This record gives sequence, structure tokens and C-alpha cells, in this order.
Amino acid sequence: MVLRTARPRKHPKSGVYCLRGRVPGDLVGLVGRTLEKQSLRRKDVGEARVRLPRPMAELADRWSNLRQGLVRPSYEQMNA
Repeated sequence: MVLRTARPRKHPKSGVYCLRGRVPGDLVGLVGRTLEKQSLRRKDVGEARVRLPRPMAELADRWSNLRQGLVRPSYEQMNA
């Protein structure tokens, strides 16, 4: 089985690369859509590839936070 690595996608009209990620099925109701898109603000594929890991990690963090629910930090955690 061949696994595809994540890669930026080019917008057909503007030529700007973006990240497109499918929202997991259990979170579609919370997010309100099935696809998340975020611009990488670069037209060069090399620069877009360099910028790609950070938005992917932020998207994964967002999904994990949505799965856990809203967690309010305690007073000690806020002051740490």
C-alpha cells in the first residue's frame, strides 16, 4: 500500500498554494463543513512545502481540542 504524503494544492485561478484537509466524520457537525482550507500565501511550490507542516499541526490540534471539548484551565495552570 502506498501512502500519499501531504502536499500543498494550487488554486486554479490565483496560483496560490493552500492546505486542504478533510474534516473527520465525527467532527463535521461541530465544524459545519467537510473540508477545511487555509492559504499558505505562496505561489512558489518550494516555499509552500516549507510552510505546510505548521498549518497541518494547527489543524490536527484544533481537531483534537474539538474532540476533547472545551477545557477551561484551572487557576494554577493559568499562573504556571
